[in-house]
Amino acid sequence: TPLSLIDGPVSEVLEDGSLSQQSRYYLEVVQKNVRRILNLVNQILDLRKVQSKMMKYLIAPIEAKSALRGLMQNFVEMARQHRMDFILVCPDDVNLWVDRDKFDKIFFNLLSNAFKYTSDGKLIKINVTQDAKTVSVAVEDEGIGIRKEDIDRLFKRYETVMSQNVFKASSGIGLSLVKQFVEGHHARIEVFSQEGKGSRFVVTFLKGKDHFANDKQVEFFVADTTSTGEQQTKSAEQEYDQNIGI
Repeated sequence: TPLSLIDGPVSEVLEDGSLSQQSRYYLEVVQKNVRRILNLVNQILDLRKVQSKMMKYLIAPIEAKSALRGLMQNFVEMARQHRMDFILVCPDDVNLWVDRDKFDKIFFNLLSNAFKYTSDGKLIKINVTQDAKTVSVAVEDEGIGIRKEDIDRLFKRYETVMSQNVFKASSGIGLSLVKQFVEGHHARIEVFSQEGKGSRFVVTFLKGKDHFANDKQVEFFVADTTSTGEQQTKSAEQEYDQNIGI
């Protein structure tokens, strides 16, 4: 809450068109760093929930293309500034049962890392493929790549294996949470990388929702249409809006 109370007024002041260029620059620096701290605090809180087995997964159906497009909007300006090709390849009508908040956090973290380690003028791509049982979402970049011996350590808590990350502070929490959130969806994450050529992080989800049936950490916030067409709960979108801060 204190961080939000800093961010809110700063955002309002930034809307003032009469601000000098220097004042705007300093306020943008404040806003950027407040949001970094807020993100880190949220990650620590999430990590604590995972450790204490109190993390809940609020599962609802989403359409993959629209969800990923929404996430990409956070990085469009960065891609433009660094002259990067930033593209999404996804078939229409690819549907997933996921916790939307954690889905966003998984791919926000993977995209953040792709941008951290990819030089100007290179490519970052999200590539979605599917088969009869699974949907795979790959975040691909033409960045610095990862040494083979470091790949196994990537998801260990508090470890940062990128020696080139000197000016981009990293807590090492992000990828650990990504792995926890992926596993909480009964999904898997794989890493393919080659030094100097880039990396590909692939998250593979199971289709449908049957795999969540006996999971005590899962709750469904959807219209559960049975074979007889009975029982309708609140819409998934309404429930997600109410619970996104949990």
